Amino acid sequence: MVQINLISETCPGCVDLELRLLGVHQVSGLFFSNRRRGAETVARQFSQNERQMSVFKSLVVWILIMWTFTTADDEVSCVLEESCILPCSFQPGPDPVIHWTQVKPGNTHVHSYYSARDQFVHQGERFRGRTSLSTDQISRGNASIRLTGLQLQDQGKYECYTSTITGGKHASFINLRAAAKETVESE
Repeated sequence: MVQINLISETCPGCVDLELRLLGVHQVSGLFFSNRRRGAETVARQFSQNERQMSVFKSLVVWILIMWTFTTADDEVSCVLEESCILPCSFQPGPDPVIHWTQVKPGNTHVHSYYSARDQFVHQGERFRGRTSLSTDQISRGNASIRLTGLQLQDQGKYECYTSTITGGKHASFINLRAAAKETVESE
């Protein structure tokens, strides 16, 4: 009991911690007859710290999961005014959904596929008539897109988002570089 009093005088926040280490889960009035209010405050603070630590641990786990399942950006170089294929693969499953987006301020919608067909309603004007998926390859997990008549403003970062009814969701990113024919051949 003297040891606990010494700890409480030198480190008020350590009292509850020391009791927990000793296996005492309930603060007793015998230990803290004149410090009961202080012990309750320490217990509340400790409880609040436990909650903060729990939130922190959850955040760390979430970051590790996201880091594990996020793939690095692929780099693709293509020739201006020619066709270019941006690769994307996913775990095949029923009712696949595919969305290609050019990642910029405003995110331009490039191509969508769902309900077993191409969907062009939200496609950006710049991409109309210039994109295609190999629909016979989608059932095999291939969501690569062909972009024809490559333009300088087509270069940049693209996102390929895929999902299936069984819950397989995946996003991958591709950096597209557009260059003149001579530049690509010299690399």
